[in-house]
Amino acid sequence: MKLDLAILGHLVRFLSRFPRVTENADWQGMLNEFGTTIFQEMDYVQEGHNAERFRENFKTWRVIHVPVIYWSHTTSSNCFR
Repeated sequence: MKLDLAILGHLVRFLSRFPRVTENADWQGMLNEFGTTIFQEMDYVQEGHNAERFRENFKTWRVIHVPVIYWSHTTSSNCFR
């Protein structure tokens, strides 16, 4: 992901030379937000906590099943940065 974001960063900087292409969008801002969001989504520890909270909130619903979280196999997004 870091390499992909770096490549996209180069592309955004290149496109900034062409105001007609970039005048209606904050491409750098969107890329920054995407980078932040994608690493949050890859934080499987946080996602595991969300899943456990979801399981607790819907424990009386028989039609909803939340998989077991194997914490020994779960990583945070810090290992990807």
